[in-house]
Amino acid sequence: MPNLPITGLPTTNQPKADDRLVTVQDGVTRQIPLSSSRKTIIETTPKTSNYTLLSSDEYIPVNATSGTITISIPSASGNAGKRWIIVKADSSTNSVIIKPDGSETINGAATYSLSAQYDFVEIMSNGSEILITAQSGSTDVPLSKTFNYNGDGTVNNISDASKTVTFTYTGGRLNTISDGSVTRTFNYDVGGSIISITVS
Repeated sequence: MPNLPITGLPTTNQPKADDRLVTVQDGVTRQIPLSSSRKTIIETTPKTSNYTLLSSDEYIPVNATSGTITISIPSASGNAGKRWIIVKADSSTNSVIIKPDGSETINGAATYSLSAQYDFVEIMSNGSEILITAQSGSTDVPLSKTFNYNGDGTVNNISDASKTVTFTYTGGRLNTISDGSVTRTFNYDVGGSIISITVS
């Protein structure tokens, strides 16, 4: 069969500054800005074993159902200004331990622990140590909680004898977490990556 010419295809252009490469592999969706050295990776599959954070990681859910999991932070000196958000995604009593590199500390402590489902912490390297920039504040809430869900399966609120923590969503993404006294608002960039958490 002879080769036939193909016509009518659009002209191929070089990537623009805001273009992103989106890939899905092993259930993990990755969005990578093509013209930036900053690579954003959105994890949709929880980590189920010990894991060392990458500089390209941003949001890291963890499932500790099978046992305590340690999330190791790379050297603060090599990641100045880098932020990570770590979330305990499961309802087990096993902890997620967050451990800085070597003798570095996290807010002056050797480790930080997430013990309840949906506990999260946002951390940032200042070049010499790891600082906590936001946290769920629910590590002191008793483990006997009632979970109430929306029709789409997302969590509406978590309540116990002392308080209720309410979750709101916009466009399928987590918007706020509020316990009635403190509200944490999740801010996203155009690619859907969390860029900050505002506490009010």
